[in-house]
Amino acid sequence: MPLKILSVLLLVALMAGCKVDLPAVDAGTVEINAGGRITKRELSKSQVKTLSDWIRTHQTGWSFKVEDSFPGRLISLKRGSATVAVVDMTGENRIKIKNLVRTLTPEDRTLLETVLASFSEFTP
Repeated sequence: MPLKILSVLLLVALMAGCKVDLPAVDAGTVEINAGGRITKRELSKSQVKTLSDWIRTHQTGWSFKVEDSFPGRLISLKRGSATVAVVDMTGENRIKIKNLVRTLTPEDRTLLETVLASFSEFTP
C-alpha cells in the first residue's frame, strides 16, 4: 500500500511541473477545419517566429491531459522536413501540444488569433 501512495505522489509531482520544450523551427503549416472543409496553408516566416517565440516564453503553466480533440486549427511547426511540434488551437480557449494543455488568457488568445489573421475566413 505505501508503494501505491508513493507512486501517486510521484505522478502528481511530475504532472505539476509540465513544461513545453520547443526545438528550433524554421517553417510551419496550418490546417483549418471549418464545417468539414479542410484547408492547409503555409505559415509565413514571421508567423512561425511569433508562434515559436510565444511557446518559448510560455513554457510553464501547462497541464498533462490525455484526450481526443477535434481541432479547428492544427499548426505544424517544422525543422527542415521534420515536424517537431503540432499545436492544436481548440475553440475552447486552450492550446494543446502533444498531451500538454494550457488555458489561454484573453491577451494570449488575441495575440495568437492576430498571428493567424490571414486565415480568418476559416476561423471556427
